Amino acid sequence: MAHVYKTTQPHRTTQPHAFAQTDARHLTQEGMTVGVVTNPAANRGHGRKVGLTVIENLLGLEASHGIAIQDLTGTSAEDSLHRVRTSALKLDALVVVGGDGMVSLGANAAAELDIPLGIVACGSGNDFARGIGLPINRIKTSVNAIIAALTTRTVVPIDLGHVVSPEDGGNRIDKYYAGQLSCGVDAQINQDANVSHLPVGPIRYMAAAIKEISHLKAYGYSMSYVGKSKSGDDERDSFDFDSPLLSIANSRFIGGGIELSPKSDVRDGLLDLIWARWKPTGSQGLNLLKRAYQGDHLSSPVIGNELVTSVLIERSETGDAAPIAMADGEVVGTLPLKVNVAHAALKLLVPPSVASAWEEWKDHETN
Repeated sequence: MAHVYKTTQPHRTTQPHAFAQTDARHLTQEGMTVGVVTNPAANRGHGRKVGLTVIENLLGLEASHGIAIQDLTGTSAEDSLHRVRTSALKLDALVVVGGDGMVSLGANAAAELDIPLGIVACGSGNDFARGIGLPINRIKTSVNAIIAALTTRTVVPIDLGHVVSPEDGGNRIDKYYAGQLSCGVDAQINQDANVSHLPVGPIRYMAAAIKEISHLKAYGYSMSYVGKSKSGDDERDSFDFDSPLLSIANSRFIGGGIELSPKSDVRDGLLDLIWARWKPTGSQGLNLLKRAYQGDHLSSPVIGNELVTSVLIERSETGDAAPIAMADGEVVGTLPLKVNVAHAALKLLVPPSVASAWEEWKDHETN
């Protein structure tokens, strides 16, 4: 059963999916309902303690604003997602507490319900948060930022990747992701890291990466994509290739700090397609991994990189069978897969100062 924590004022009985364009005082007096999902299993059982701290901070900071906090944490990620989707109270926003797996849960729930998402990044990887400049492992700062966003109705629309199973119209797979979809050695490394007994997330990933890259496979892919030319026109291409690496990125980092897609922008309406044009030797692969920690690997002739809006990936008749695809640290499924960019599909809660800085940066990049 979900726990509801209320302040002195009641929550709204009716509310739109997006914040009403009223002044902040009227909004907070009117009352809100914010769902919170934590990850009790995170950080060897300390995740629940952190989650309760977040809830206490939300209550303590917002007692005067009439906000109801609904703890929707379930017994598993699937149970938590179900509780968010079927909440008896109409949610105005959702806050997730944890790492990239919680971002995945939050992105799928918030995009589906069309409500804003707040992220308290305190997991082992925190790659999505790192890529967009959110505070990491700074609980009080993160909560204060979310409170500022809630009370000023400040959100920034960002893109998501949307992956579906093409053979059945999305019945087998229908999932959003915020960071990167990994279909090659990066997916296998992710799986190895998930079952590792090493104590720290980035160390688990690095150890798995060294192991897998030292014994690279060449997976067989048949790929077609729709990209964008410099003039903005659609460009289409399709080809078969054997390769150890294939990723479709929305944001920059994987593996607790590997900058696999340094050019990614979560607001440009495009995804970054990154692949290895051929199988490098073990030493070449390790050198590429070293360069990827600085985001310097795209200049290598081994690496292909295209801006795309849609990608279809199938198994070719050559090469090894690709591993199970992973996104945001979570299992997606096996090939075939189709990926589309979902432009501005997620409303991210950010404080006004961050939203202004993002707009200034965007204007600078445009000009």
